[in-house]
Amino acid sequence: MIAGKRAAGFAAALCLLLALLCAVPAHAADDDDRFQGKTWDEVVEVFLSERGIDPEKVALGYRNTVTGEEHFLNGDIYHMAASMQKVPLNMVYTERVRSGEMTLNERIDGYPYAKALELTIVDSDNDLAYRLWMKLGGFREYRSMIVPYMTDDPDSLDPIFFRDNYFTARQMIHCLNLLQTESERFPGLIDMMRLAEPKNYFNYHEQSYEIAHKYGYLKVLTTQYINDCAIVYTDEPIVIVMFTLSLPKPYDALADYCTLMADYAQYHTELRRAEEAQVTPSPSPSPSPAPTAAPTPTPAPTPTASPAPVLERDAEALPVVAAVAAAAAILLLACAAVFLRGRRHR
Repeated sequence: MIAGKRAAGFAAALCLLLALLCAVPAHAADDDDRFQGKTWDEVVEVFLSERGIDPEKVALGYRNTVTGEEHFLNGDIYHMAASMQKVPLNMVYTERVRSGEMTLNERIDGYPYAKALELTIVDSDNDLAYRLWMKLGGFREYRSMIVPYMTDDPDSLDPIFFRDNYFTARQMIHCLNLLQTESERFPGLIDMMRLAEPKNYFNYHEQSYEIAHKYGYLKVLTTQYINDCAIVYTDEPIVIVMFTLSLPKPYDALADYCTLMADYAQYHTELRRAEEAQVTPSPSPSPSPAPTAAPTPTPAPTPTASPAPVLERDAEALPVVAAVAAAAAILLLACAAVFLRGRRHR
């Protein structure tokens, strides 16, 4: 009788714990409402709407340099680049340094190139940038030299690319992605970009991640072009660009966009890591090896441009589920012991 009551009590407790197990939410940890269940386009739409920014007044680009995820708003529309053009300009020279075609001490307009690199990237010296491209044979020749940095499809370039200082967001992302992923080809350039404008443009607000950037500013009568492009050192580095055309608060918009893209990248990186942590493939018996040559190692999966999937269950919920399941298992063992004890006393 006593054993039966104990068993009933344990069974009731077990039912309660099982109910709690079923009630554990799929997302036990807080999710970021800015990104949960939203595409990149939807995230950007909200960003612009909340700030009253006309989408026609900006061009945006984003790429995760590890996964290849890439997005654009007005990505193929040409915009005034202003001093952002000094990034590919210096890519020409730093690649020549790497190849041994020239040295950092080669003098250009009275400066060793190492100093010219610093002045054009950190201080954005326009006169010196002019002399750099004139040394390459003039503006059109310089633009022809940077084509491989800006696109894989030279035939897609509009004639304005060669006539004036215009780039698209897609071209700038292509350029920055190359710079980040093959940085050894361009010695010293990223180091200088890390030093540029530590308190303005993308850095107008304090950022949580280090950035290497090159800004652009130009005012023609009442038209104002204020841009920035950057490598942002999130866990998986991203490259971003933002062109603006006469925005009322351009520096706030630039800094907020940089923050948003860094947070977006981290959010999806963490989701993907959580998903990978949950994938535990069951071992299957291996067939007897055939008398053949050793198998070729399986290549790593090719990164795709698709955004990281949203998980069904947040990884932070797993410890809760595991604890409840363990408690349930202990109670099952206890119930079994009670029943066995009861049988012995009959």
